[in-house]
Amino acid sequence: MAFNFYLNGNVVKDNLVRIDLMSDELPNNFLGISFHLKSNGTDFSYENLEIANSISNYSPLFLAKQNGNEIFFGLSLKGGVDVNFTGGKILSFYVTSDDVSNLGFSFSNEVLSVFNNGREDILDVSWHGIDKISLKQNVNVQKHIKKAVKPHKIVSKAPNSVFIGEEDQGISIDDLKSLSVQDDVQNTASNDYSIYFISGVFL
Repeated sequence: MAFNFYLNGNVVKDNLVRIDLMSDELPNNFLGISFHLKSNGTDFSYENLEIANSISNYSPLFLAKQNGNEIFFGLSLKGGVDVNFTGGKILSFYVTSDDVSNLGFSFSNEVLSVFNNGREDILDVSWHGIDKISLKQNVNVQKHIKKAVKPHKIVSKAPNSVFIGEEDQGISIDDLKSLSVQDDVQNTASNDYSIYFISGVFL
């Protein structure tokens, strides 16, 4: 079965733009997703991230971070979950730009994973960016935008645990395989919290 992910974009107000990650469905035993979101050359600044309730209800760990003209994003659940998702918005990025009319984004380093006795990456996935943002303001956008969670530091080892932490430079998935989340990260339970985080986020 092929899975499709695509972007919608609307101006919230003035130079503030909301980029929605959309999908018709998510796989059973959904584990996580990651990608780079690259602009079409138009300058922008990443501001905030908002996770839809259909995903945030499962207490995911996630990270969004701007690096040049890209946003690095990764999200992981605790093991595979049959998410109650019937299609629509998965999450929203909020960005600002002085050239909103020419702003567009494309995907790279995309990974969609499930948990089947270990992490398994799905290959039959389509990813569709957005050429230009709709200049029509979306009146349904929330007035108060939630702040994104801050990246957490990678500090220790744990079996089968991988989490992307606060790093100034890119790191590969091989570097991550021996690392885990700091003990005080919310909703974690130290070594028994097995996170098969998605490769490609900092590649």
